[in-house]
Amino acid sequence: FTPSAIETREVLKKSKVMLSYYPDSPLTNLLRGGAYFLKSFVPIIREEEDEQVGEEYFIKSLNRSKKILDSSPNDGITYYIFYLTTVLLSKHYIANNELLDAADIAQEYVDFAENHNLLSSAYPWPLAMNIGSVFKESFQFDNNIKIKKIALNNSFKLNSSDDHISSLYGHVARGYLLMGEYDSAKSNYLKSLDFAYDGDYYSTKIKLKLA
Repeated sequence: FTPSAIETREVLKKSKVMLSYYPDSPLTNLLRGGAYFLKSFVPIIREEEDEQVGEEYFIKSLNRSKKILDSSPNDGITYYIFYLTTVLLSKHYIANNELLDAADIAQEYVDFAENHNLLSSAYPWPLAMNIGSVFKESFQFDNNIKIKKIALNNSFKLNSSDDHISSLYGHVARGYLLMGEYDSAKSNYLKSLDFAYDGDYYSTKIKLKLA
């Protein structure tokens, strides 16, 4: 999906108005940054500096979120904006092969969430697929495993479906494979099979890996 130039200009206009009223709002800066990244995908109006401008607004949103959360760590809306900005900014860095920057941004989120006992209650799938995968793609394999194990534990706490638990075991197993820890990988693949539906595509793939 690529928005039209008219639609994108309208988004830019509205985010600019919001910024004039709420210049320090994490949400406003997040939306403004998103508008510039959106603009960078529209050939007619795209400009060379769009991604850089978008990145700067994302960083403002991130820094402002952290400042608010330092004094109000239970502010759920700001925490979600902090999480979302972390994901978007780190993915942007990965796309530009700035892997250390991506890992640093993700680690800041993890440190905050750990310090405020929030990781243990995070929804498993977004945690594993967004934060965990940032570490995986930036070759921080230890952190990838750590986050996906937390996501797996959370899936049990939240009584997640068997297929989600099976999939998370599979992600943990693949994390161990990347580290060359084959016994741990095999153990987690076998656990994944315990929760997989016998004969489905996913369980068949695991059995082929173990063969």
